[in-house]
Amino acid sequence: MRFIKPAIILLLVVLTGVVHAGEYTDSERTFMLDGKVALLSEELMDQIRSMWEWPEAGASLRVNSLFDKSDIQWVLDYIAIMEMQNSSNCKKIKILASRNFVPEKDDKINAYTGEIGLFDYLWLVDSCGNKHGYRVFNAKEEKDVSVVPASL
Repeated sequence: MRFIKPAIILLLVVLTGVVHAGEYTDSERTFMLDGKVALLSEELMDQIRSMWEWPEAGASLRVNSLFDKSDIQWVLDYIAIMEMQNSSNCKKIKILASRNFVPEKDDKINAYTGEIGLFDYLWLVDSCGNKHGYRVFNAKEEKDVSVVPASL
């Protein structure tokens, strides 16, 4: 992941321009799964990215101003992987919304207890009619994006 500057904006991401099939770099295919670093195959990456259904006009995602397409795509890929693990029967996911994460009212089960760095968002998705949340944040003094499931 690239270092992300502190400015935060609401970015309208035209998601059809983010998703692609073809060759992937190792960093695009590397994820921490069940406590282990996993390098996924290009075929599996194509399958993961094919799960997303995109609204015709794109979806509003709350992201840091220097998120580039690869950062956004990595988060979307990770969410799709989590959805695949949770429901092997569901093959379609949609972005519903995103907003700032509010610890007092949001996730009480998977709450990250460390200090937050530059940003802390809640991305909401629909997976075959089931609404799920994912906390997308930067831990203080870290350069990477972290993604954890958030109970709703």
